Amino acid sequence: MSYKFNINNTTPSAGQIDRHKDFKKLRANYEEAVKPLYKKKLYKDMRTFLVVLIILLLTYVLVEVFENEDKKDMPVNKEQNK
Repeated sequence: MSYKFNINNTTPSAGQIDRHKDFKKLRANYEEAVKPLYKKKLYKDMRTFLVVLIILLLTYVLVEVFENEDKKDMPVNKEQNK
């Protein structure tokens, strides 16, 4: 396997260099990427909040569906109702 290296690369212009010199944004992106998910506040990270909310709602719906199916399958004994 051979690699192709471009040695005669042109130097970028001052405008192109200045466009990538946003160190505050770089630092913020780095802090966001390095911080563990369990330490992030859910109300500040909307995507994580929505994923957790959807998982909880699906769990609730599945539990309700299975409980209703169990109640329908159970035979009703009329002597216990008296």
